[in-house]
Amino acid sequence: MNIQKLIIKNFKNYMGEVVFDLSKEVILLYGANGFGKSSFFDAIEWCLTGKINRFDGSENELKYDIANKRIHIEESFEVAVALEFDGNTLIRYFNVTNGNVGNLQVRIISKDENVHIGQEQIENFLKMHTANSITYERGKSQIE
Repeated sequence: MNIQKLIIKNFKNYMGEVVFDLSKEVILLYGANGFGKSSFFDAIEWCLTGKINRFDGSENELKYDIANKRIHIEESFEVAVALEFDGNTLIRYFNVTNGNVGNLQVRIISKDENVHIGQEQIENFLKMHTANSITYERGKSQIE
């Protein structure tokens, strides 16, 4: 899986929409503590799995943990992470309205414009996509 773009919106340290071009061979993240390096990787993990392994708690508690704390509680906003990979787009998101978190939504729009909705369909799509990118050569597996 080659991730070309990561779009983070109101997720943890990221306020508003931030777009990362990941199509280059070398990507360097740097910054002082508290500036979003860990949040960058948390966003990828959450988008792919719906979880962040270093956090405990229920899905609702996780949503409160990852929603940007600098946005005023009275405001309505969306928390979203999107990954663009190999012509496909995976997006996981929820809304916050008056301090209440909404239902989690997850979908993949495939390069052939089919829409896969829900965690089970997402997992199946990712498994099939990953399995298709593995080749076996001389007894060794190799991910392209």
